[in-house]
Amino acid sequence: MLRALSIKNVAVAKSVNIEFTEGFTVLTGETGAGKSILIDSLELIAGARASKDMVRSGESFATVSAIFDISDREDFPERLADVVDENGEIEIIRKFSADGRSSAKLNGSSIPITALREVCDFLLGISGQSDSRTLTDKSIHINLLDDYAENEKLVCEYSEIYRKMLDNRAELKKFKESIVEKSMMSDILKYQLKEIDAAKLTSEAEVEKLERILKKARDADKVARHINLIKRALSEGEKGSAAYLVERASQAFRQLSDIIDNADDIANRLESIRFELIDMAETASDIIGSDMDDPEKTINIAETRLRQIDRLKNKYGLTVEDILAFRANAADKLDKLESGDLIIDELEREFKVLSDKAIKVSDDLTRRRTDAGREISDKVCAYLKDLDMPKVRFFVKISPATGEFDGFAPLGRDDVTFMISANPGEAPVELGRAASGGELSRTMLSLKCALASKHPSDTYIFDEIDTGISGATSEKMGRMLRELSKSAQVLCVTHSPQIASLAENHLLIRKTEIDGRAESSVTELDREGRIDEITRIIGGIEITDAQRRAASEMLDQNKK
Repeated sequence: MLRALSIKNVAVAKSVNIEFTEGFTVLTGETGAGKSILIDSLELIAGARASKDMVRSGESFATVSAIFDISDREDFPERLADVVDENGEIEIIRKFSADGRSSAKLNGSSIPITALREVCDFLLGISGQSDSRTLTDKSIHINLLDDYAENEKLVCEYSEIYRKMLDNRAELKKFKESIVEKSMMSDILKYQLKEIDAAKLTSEAEVEKLERILKKARDADKVARHINLIKRALSEGEKGSAAYLVERASQAFRQLSDIIDNADDIANRLESIRFELIDMAETASDIIGSDMDDPEKTINIAETRLRQIDRLKNKYGLTVEDILAFRANAADKLDKLESGDLIIDELEREFKVLSDKAIKVSDDLTRRRTDAGREISDKVCAYLKDLDMPKVRFFVKISPATGEFDGFAPLGRDDVTFMISANPGEAPVELGRAASGGELSRTMLSLKCALASKHPSDTYIFDEIDTGISGATSEKMGRMLRELSKSAQVLCVTHSPQIASLAENHLLIRKTEIDGRAESSVTELDREGRIDEITRIIGGIEITDAQRRAASEMLDQNKK
């Protein structure tokens, strides 16, 4: 149940703190006192979009917080159990600023709005004046029926199959359109593959190697001059090279071997150095290589190859790897084009499998909707008869849907419409075409009560559910709300003295002026306060003793 609500800087509600109790609570007040702000705040808690226009003038941000106690609720989903603290409470805080930023927290941790809505689906059921108008929107009838029938898992299963069917048809359509241009596209792809294959590309490393060869060839004279110098210095020539001098030193040490103990070791080390110098000289010769025999030819070959690769890069990618990836993709496209009939057949087979699954699941949905439709129709009719619509005929019409293909629609193969005949002799028509404001209010309450038996919330909030009704019907509506409050907390914003007198708890919302600014406040009324407020609702310009006595008698008559 909703334990507490705090509203700060929301329009005229500068600082409002309300503590709620179990059972049936009404909220009353004059027009403009701030009753709608309370409903708007609860809708924010439930995940509604925050508007910067709701922030009180002159303030930088607004905050709405609520505490729910679910310690005695056994059916709270296990997947959401980790959002409940050790005391069985959930605290939700919405904060939004005048510059349009907003945030949501649950028990101190940030929570996405979509996740917040999922949690609040099990905590709050808010029914406002707009909900009555929503009933006239045929598109939501199937959702209400599925809520009652507890079809969530089946609808999700069907929706996933339906999505795959849409993807299948979109791919088939796209592929068939491409077949029209198959010949031209095939020629283009074959040319691209031939051009890339002719180049015999390997990797970007080839480009780097060619650039090194090209640089060396362009500096061939400089390279040859320095390489020759290196060779002469290291090993060429009998007397001037490093290898010659090291060899002389080695021989000298060997002449001293009978005098110096380690002379042979040193001679051997010098001999190793001589061989290393000779090897270095040969390596220098290899650096010049055969491609330096004719530098002009080498330059021409390297430049021609680089131009060939650059042309391919301009067409197919920035690197050789990109070109090869393009080639693989082109080859795949060509395979698909050349096996077009096979792909079409495969898509058709896939669609047949999907449609068979969709038929099976949708048949289950239709059966469950039909059963639920009968149940909900009986319950709604019974409730409506209790609300002074004795001759009403309400039923759920289920007919084949007109889907995008083969009768498949996003939520199944059913078209669901709430039908009503409010008066004897009238043919049933769609709810939105026949019902008056009062009839819609009563129908909405009846649907809520019917749905509550299968999809209960801890707290039901009704905003001016009494629109379009009065007198005895209002009293009957109040008794229905009180009956609902035996299994759930019920909060009701009302202008009806009958409904107000039936509640266990009564909160008065009033607007006063403080320091030149309007501010809303909420007060819990005792018996005398309730008599005053119900008298105001009953009365006219002047309040009479008779009206006060009537208000007192209403409270006495409606005690449990």
